[in-house]
Amino acid sequence: MASWTLTGLSVWRRQNVWTSCLTFISKVLVPPLVIQEIQDPLSRSELEKALRDWLKEQTPTPSALAKVSPMRSEADRQVLALALDYRPRSVLLTGDKGLIHRAKQLGIPSLSAPRVVQLLVEVGRLPSAKPFLDRMRARYFGIPPGLYDEILKALGER
Repeated sequence: MASWTLTGLSVWRRQNVWTSCLTFISKVLVPPLVIQEIQDPLSRSELEKALRDWLKEQTPTPSALAKVSPMRSEADRQVLALALDYRPRSVLLTGDKGLIHRAKQLGIPSLSAPRVVQLLVEVGRLPSAKPFLDRMRARYFGIPPGLYDEILKALGER
């Protein structure tokens, strides 16, 4: 999950999408275990750039961790706990359906990367979604065809 997200963010970074996101997002946080999971050289390089620029490593509080029951991935558990530390202002950026389901159970809203692109178009930060979504798909971001069509239709681009 984390490398998939970071790969997507590196695509956004090259397309200046992330700059638009940061104009209305005050903090982008990542827990230490997610950072440790990133091993492939491309994602690791993008992670290190992000940590120097706009991404901040932060450990969730023990009280937030206590609210998240054990999971197969301790990194995912830390992600949810960190979001709890900032609730109600936190939003989880992920496309992982299992993580989305657990977040919903904890009252944490989530957005997938393609939905963030849609949001940026809706608020006027990007002119259209299709070129960005197409580049993400070309780089194997994994946007389901139904979601791709749904976003383009909602924005009148289909």
